Amino acid sequence: MHRHLRLLLIGLVMCSCAVSNEQKVERVLQRMTTEEKVMQITFACLDSYLPADKHAKFDGLVQAGLGGVIVMEDEIVKALDRINEIQRIAKIPLVISMDGEYGPAMRYAEFPFFPKMMQLGALPNDTLIYKMGVAVGELCKEVKIYINFAPDVDINVNPLNPVINARSFGSDREKVASYGSTYMRGMQDAGIFACAKHFPGHGDTEVDSHQSLPVLPFSKERLDSLELYPFKRLIDDGVELVMLGHLHVPAYDTMPSSISYPIVTELLKKRLGFKGLVITDALGMKGVVQDGNYVQVNIAAYKAGVDLLLMPHEIPQTVKAIVQYVSKSEQREKDLDERVRKILTLKAKIGMLDEDYDPYCQTDGILEKIHRPQDSLLNKQLSEQSMTLIQNKRNVQNAPFIDKTQKIAYVGYHAEYQPPKLKFCTTEEISGFADRSGVLQDNSVIACLHMQKAGYPMDYFALPEEVDLNALRDLSRQLQQYDYIIIGVHDCLAQRHNMLKIPSEEAWILQQLARTKPTAVLYFGNPYSAFRLPFIKDTDAFFVCYSDTYYNEEAVADIMMGKIPAVGRLPVTLPEK
Repeated sequence: MHRHLRLLLIGLVMCSCAVSNEQKVERVLQRMTTEEKVMQITFACLDSYLPADKHAKFDGLVQAGLGGVIVMEDEIVKALDRINEIQRIAKIPLVISMDGEYGPAMRYAEFPFFPKMMQLGALPNDTLIYKMGVAVGELCKEVKIYINFAPDVDINVNPLNPVINARSFGSDREKVASYGSTYMRGMQDAGIFACAKHFPGHGDTEVDSHQSLPVLPFSKERLDSLELYPFKRLIDDGVELVMLGHLHVPAYDTMPSSISYPIVTELLKKRLGFKGLVITDALGMKGVVQDGNYVQVNIAAYKAGVDLLLMPHEIPQTVKAIVQYVSKSEQREKDLDERVRKILTLKAKIGMLDEDYDPYCQTDGILEKIHRPQDSLLNKQLSEQSMTLIQNKRNVQNAPFIDKTQKIAYVGYHAEYQPPKLKFCTTEEISGFADRSGVLQDNSVIACLHMQKAGYPMDYFALPEEVDLNALRDLSRQLQQYDYIIIGVHDCLAQRHNMLKIPSEEAWILQQLARTKPTAVLYFGNPYSAFRLPFIKDTDAFFVCYSDTYYNEEAVADIMMGKIPAVGRLPVTLPEK
C-alpha cells in the first residue's frame, strides 16, 4: 500500500514539474519582444581574450537577449570569469555550449584528453564509450556547459575526407550508429544535452565545408541506407539536438543542406520525426556563405526551419531581417514562438528559469575538480582496449613480442612530440600530459621508458623531424647489432592520409632496416596515414596507436611485453598504397 502511494506521489510530482516548466516557459515567452525572441534562438562565439571594445559589443548582444554562446579554445579560468560576466547582465541565463567531441579538452587543454572518435571506434564493444560519455557530461556540468555538440555520427567511408576523418567512429554504419548512440546516452544521462552531427552526413566527402561546399552526389536510396542511418538511430534513442552540415545534396535540393527547407523541415523534422532542437553548423563557414552574404544566409536558415542559428555574422542586421519576415504573418509569429519555446524548455530543464538558479561557476580549485582519478583510470582502459595490431607476421597471440634476452633498440621517429594547445596554458596544467607527455626530459618516449623500467634491455635513439641522412645511415649500421628494432612513429596525431610525408631517402633506409632485422612499428597517428609508410609490409608487427598520449604509449608497451592482449579492431578500411 505504501509503495503504491509513493509511486502515485512521484507521478504527481513529475506531472506537476512538467506543468510548472511549461508555465515558466509561457510566462517568459509572453514578456519577450519579437527582437528578443529572435535573439533567444541565436548562439554567438565567446572568447575571453578579445580586446575591450569587442567585449563591449558582445555585451550589447547579451543585453539584447542572446540565447546562448559557444566557447572555443581558451584558458579555463579566464573563460569562466568571462562567462560569469555575461551571465550577470543577461535577462535570461545563457546556455553555454561547446564543440567538445572528445570532451572539454578539445577547447580547454586543462581537462582530461580523452581519445578521438576513431580510436573509440577501435574498441571491441561500447561499454567504455558509455562511461566516457558520462565522464564528459560530468566534466561539462562542472563548468556549467550544458550543450555539447557531439557525437559526430558521420560515417567516414572516404579516406580522402579532410575534415571528418578521425572525428568519426569509422566506416561501418552499424558501429557508428551504435557507438554514437551510446556516447550520446552517456552524456545525456549525466545531465547535458548531446547533438548528432553533421546532418545529413559529411563522411563521404573530399572537401572541407569550412572552406567550400562539399557535394553528396548520391541517390536518396543510398543516403537513406548509409548517411542517414546513424541519425535515425540517435533520433529514435532520444538525442536532444541535431546539427546541420553545410552540404550540397542534389537528391533533395539545390540549396546547401543547412538552408534547405526540403532537408531541414521535410526530411529531418517531418519524415524522420525529429522533435528536438535543430541547429546549424557555424554560419560563417565558406561552405554556406559566398561573397559575404551573411544576412541572406542567416534568414535562409531560419526560413528552412532551423531552430537555432549558430555563430551567425552580422547579428543585429539578421535580427532585424527576421523580425520583418515574421511580422508579415500571424502564422510566422506563431512559428517563431514554437522555436523559442524549444530553447526555453531546454533552459527550464536545466533550471535556468527558476528564481533561485545560480548561473555562475566558481573558479577556485577548478583544476582540482576536473583532474579526477577516475578519468585517468578510464583513459588507461580506453587505451588498453583500442591499440590495434594490423600486422602480425609471427602470429604472436597474447605473448611477448620481445623478451629480456634480446638486445633491443627503440628508434623514436619525430619523437620531439609536444602536447597540444599550449597557447592557453602551461604544460603542467594539461591533464593527462604534463611530464607524461610524449617526450620526457631525457628524450625517452613513454613507451620506451615503460619497457626499460620493466627490465627490458633497450637503447633509445631519437630521429628528429629533419634528420641528417649521413647520421641516419650511421644509425642504420649501428642498429645491425641489435636483435629487435622498435620504430616509434610519433607526432602524427593530426596527420591525414595525404599529409604524412617521409622523405624517400629516410623511408628507404627504414625499409631496409625492417627487411634485415625483426622490427615492430608503433604508429601514433591516424590509421589512414599508416598505409603510406613504405616499410609497413616489411615489419613483423605493426600497431596503430592513434595518438601520442601517455596512456596509448604505455598500453602498446604493455602489449609488446605480453602483459595485455591487443584487442583493438581497425575502425576503417585502409586503402591500398
